[in-house]
Amino acid sequence: MEKYDIEAYLNGELSAAERQAFEAELAANPALAKEVALLRQLTEDLGDAMLWERVSTARALPDGRAKWQWWTFAGAVLLFGGLLWYSLGLPPGKTEPPAAPAGQSAAPELPPAELQPIATDTPSTVPKNAPTSDRPIAINTPPAGLQPPLHPAPQLRGNNSADTTRKALLDALWYTDYPPKGASFTGQFAEVDALLQQGDFSKSYARLQLLERKNPTNDTLFFLKGYCLLERGKGGEALRYFDKIENETPFGKELLEWYRGLALLLLGDDSQAKKVFSVISISPAHSFKQQAQRALEILE
Repeated sequence: MEKYDIEAYLNGELSAAERQAFEAELAANPALAKEVALLRQLTEDLGDAMLWERVSTARALPDGRAKWQWWTFAGAVLLFGGLLWYSLGLPPGKTEPPAAPAGQSAAPELPPAELQPIATDTPSTVPKNAPTSDRPIAINTPPAGLQPPLHPAPQLRGNNSADTTRKALLDALWYTDYPPKGASFTGQFAEVDALLQQGDFSKSYARLQLLERKNPTNDTLFFLKGYCLLERGKGGEALRYFDKIENETPFGKELLEWYRGLALLLLGDDSQAKKVFSVISISPAHSFKQQAQRALEILE
């Protein structure tokens, strides 16, 4: 079956005879059935996540602006749906599902599994090297020895979204380390882990939203969602999930301390962020001591 046939089937646009023929082919073609299931799930996940986020934003807006935002959202959903079908649908005349990326295998359907205990390896640190007064805060080329983050600082969300000075400050001190050293996410979290490592925070967020609604919550979900929200620039929500974690040891207490400081910066709460960084900076063996020292110099 062709890509447009799958779209028409999921949208309920086939005639009775066409639908019967399509479902007969689904029963005889496991590869096609898997592709249809994947597209249906992705559409539902992304739609749920976009709706949840949009509702949260609309509640804080005046009535007139909220209505305008809802019309804009409806148009965005239609456009996004078309792009999703185009990027994920099968090429005409082919029924094989997309191959897994090199070195990766499809995540098996397993019962919920917690994060395995991890080694307390020390992540790479940053030398104490703040920008000078005649250089911009956002340094395009990090100082010698400064390891760049896995992903760049996120775009700010909410009231600070247009604050270019704030964004430049984040660019200068942002550092994230994922996955935690020695971590192994399995079961229902394996797909989310793969998406986070690829930097696909939109799909990661959609999958985590679904898992949070359909399964009992636990520390692993709280950590993954907190990290995903942090990279999406939503400091307040990231901090809320980090604070729900009861056992911080498997994820690294020092890593979570640093992430809490970054979340506070996203919120614009520099005074509390500086308190967090100050504690880290005077801890002799803290894994993020030098990052914290540099952050304090930039924030002065």
